[in-house]
Amino acid sequence: MNKEELSEKLRKHKEWLDDYRRGNADYSDSRRANLSGANLSGANLSRANLSGANLSGANLSGANLYGADLSRANLSRANLSGANLSGANLSRADLYGAILVNVNINKCLNFDKISLDFSAFPLHCGSIGITCSDGLIYQLIYHICTAKVESDDIKQIQKDLIGFANKFHRVGECGSLRVDETGNICRGDK
Repeated sequence: MNKEELSEKLRKHKEWLDDYRRGNADYSDSRRANLSGANLSGANLSRANLSGANLSGANLSGANLYGADLSRANLSRANLSGANLSGANLSRADLYGAILVNVNINKCLNFDKISLDFSAFPLHCGSIGITCSDGLIYQLIYHICTAKVESDDIKQIQKDLIGFANKFHRVGECGSLRVDETGNICRGDK
């Protein structure tokens, strides 16, 4: 999609949003659109249907994606810093390597079965209460268990979580965790 086509699509979406707010619109549809590498910084894409869209490498920093359908969208390596994804459907979206700094994912309708490998996952108030897959939880637990900490209480919690951490889908690459003879957590290969 060239710059003029993108500008026209954004203009039409703005018109649709205005109609939607007045109760005169059904649905803004950009399913399976190829917006790879597009500069959509600050764009208002609220409630857009971007299901299956290719947004890989797109600049969506500061974009308003409130209530957008991003299910099965390719957002790999996309810059989503500062974006509003509140109420968005991210089911089965690919966020591999995406920048998610300061993104609002609060009340995402579905943050389930997504790929977050090598992305910057936000741990702030905007990510509290999300719906996510067991796989994401195992991945986060793995990272928690491999963190160097000082508190004996936290070290014990890490040890208690090793069984869950070893369910991480990349444990084969990263190494399974175990407690060594000195009582420290290490990866199985060390």
